[in-house]
Amino acid sequence: MSKSTPVNRIQENIKETDNENKLVNEILKEIETEQKPIVTTEHLEPSQPPAPPEPTAPPAPQAPPAPSVNDSKPKLETHDNTKEYELDEKESESKDQDEDLETENFKNNNSFVDKLMIELRSPIIVLLVCVFISLPLVNVKLHDFISSKEALQNYIPLLLVLVKGVIGGVMYFGLNKFV
Repeated sequence: MSKSTPVNRIQENIKETDNENKLVNEILKEIETEQKPIVTTEHLEPSQPPAPPEPTAPPAPQAPPAPSVNDSKPKLETHDNTKEYELDEKESESKDQDEDLETENFKNNNSFVDKLMIELRSPIIVLLVCVFISLPLVNVKLHDFISSKEALQNYIPLLLVLVKGVIGGVMYFGLNKFV
């Protein structure tokens, strides 16, 4: 005994597939003409009831180039703005090049002392943070603060190093940002 599909059911499947193919072709044509796809039943045979639209995954749109941080106005994604994105990308590249040129000109037009200060800024900040953290007064105050907690008595040397590291990191960040 073999199980088979009746002939009339195969014919129904073929008709459904044809209708689906027509619908897909219609949608593809509308996409090609850059219009929003609208499902119409005009092209279906009048004797057949309109087939319910099948959920189809829309074609994956190409991701537009990421707008740069310098862009002040947001852009909406449409089919016609590919050229706009290309122009925006070129503008952002030219802005980046202008900023690089300004930085180079700034470095080239400054005196030796100005150049030296620019180059030595970060090492000077590190020097100041290390000197502050190494002061005996800081050690004594931190030791007193930690030793006031009985549960931390066994971990005083480790905690001193960790707290100094955190204080130094915060100081470096703050001085680097605001000086």
